[in-house]
Amino acid sequence: MKYEKDSFRGVIPAGFLPMVGDGEIDWATLADYVDYLVGGHPCAVAFNMEASEVAALEADEQLQVTSAVAGRVAGRLPVVSGLVAGSTRRAKELAREQVSAGADALVIFPPLPTFLGQPLSGDMVYAYHSEIADAVPDTPLIAFQLPRSYGAYYGPEALARLSGIPTLVAMKEASFDPASFGEALASTRSEPDPIVLLTGSDTAILEYLVLGAEGTLIGFAAIATDLNVAMWQASRDGDYPKAREIWDRLRPLATHCWRPPIRDMRPRMKEALVLSGIFPEATVRAPQLAVTRDEVDAIRQALKQGDLLS
Repeated sequence: MKYEKDSFRGVIPAGFLPMVGDGEIDWATLADYVDYLVGGHPCAVAFNMEASEVAALEADEQLQVTSAVAGRVAGRLPVVSGLVAGSTRRAKELAREQVSAGADALVIFPPLPTFLGQPLSGDMVYAYHSEIADAVPDTPLIAFQLPRSYGAYYGPEALARLSGIPTLVAMKEASFDPASFGEALASTRSEPDPIVLLTGSDTAILEYLVLGAEGTLIGFAAIATDLNVAMWQASRDGDYPKAREIWDRLRPLATHCWRPPIRDMRPRMKEALVLSGIFPEATVRAPQLAVTRDEVDAIRQALKQGDLLS
């Protein structure tokens, strides 16, 4: 593997996808945005995630996004792509296509609706990830555990087995639940060569870093990336007063953008990127809707509260 586990220990922003008109991808802005993200010194960048409206993209668009991002990153750090498929056969095909397009690592989304409901078969979870690993044998993989309520909760047995896949280097744990995170932490830390546990809980980033997350894979780090990295580093160094100072600036925006309904984090964050001068417009692809002007004012206030506007 070109990139080992240590390459994914840190902040990985899940970038938003700039769009114009009725939802066409704004490729010029995407190139500049990639530079913005890389300039914040994360350990990797991720696209084709929920933040970048992956479910609304055609398969060829996902590959074009990966190619464009990889071309702009130009080897400065790993390019991570989400892998969203409904079957193992399609997942293996898409994994090969994404790697050919320039992805250095893949985030394996749970295949829905097959992975809905509890208890979830550990054999099925392991088989899905291991077959993808066999299809792209030199590519680091990141598992993705979603909340228990969503159904794709892997549990201790499945996590222990996943840790045995040589190229599975990390897991995004996005339960937004400290008990579930603690269970995942205990399960992964008990293995001889533990995978990197990344929090996907945007509303309590520092809290999960204190609990033991070794990094983040989150949409919120796709703005103020440098501050997200500084907070992670301060936490890593045990400088919790400094980390808390940074989180006190970031928290108002994070908690507003990820408040219910969570799906609206996409237009909310795009509005924040517009207000910050990073995106020219906050277009989202239908059926996602834009937020109201009142909410834009609330987002502006959250940015001001954190002194995040220049």
